[in-house]
Amino acid sequence: MSLFLGIDFGTTGVRSSIIDNNKKELINFSVSIDSPLSKGPLVYQNPGLWWSALIKNLTFLKTKIELNKIEKLSIDGTSGTILITDNFGNPLDNALMYNDASAVKESKLVESISDNHPIVSTSTNALVRALSLINKLKKE
Repeated sequence: MSLFLGIDFGTTGVRSSIIDNNKKELINFSVSIDSPLSKGPLVYQNPGLWWSALIKNLTFLKTKIELNKIEKLSIDGTSGTILITDNFGNPLDNALMYNDASAVKESKLVESISDNHPIVSTSTNALVRALSLINKLKKE
């Protein structure tokens, strides 16, 4: 029997679901994580929480099925959350969440080079937030 694993990285937890060829869900498991932290417009989360919750999910699944029977894997995450890693995938800082609005300086830069385009120059835009993380890491 073929098995398929879906993993969802959400704002408050990491969920996993195993289905079979008939799209019947066999296992559903979730590990809660601490909500993102807020400091004014800054909204961030420690990506170590995601990793820890993923390991707990996989450890649980391993007690229920043989993981080598999984043929396909689908992974999704909270839309717009930004994380910068090194070349090995290790996080270099906290993740900026989809609703973080702290990148005001970077939004002004993008606004100036995008002819004030409102979609790409808001402080919640993913490009703008990525620029703010890059600028923060350059200072360190």
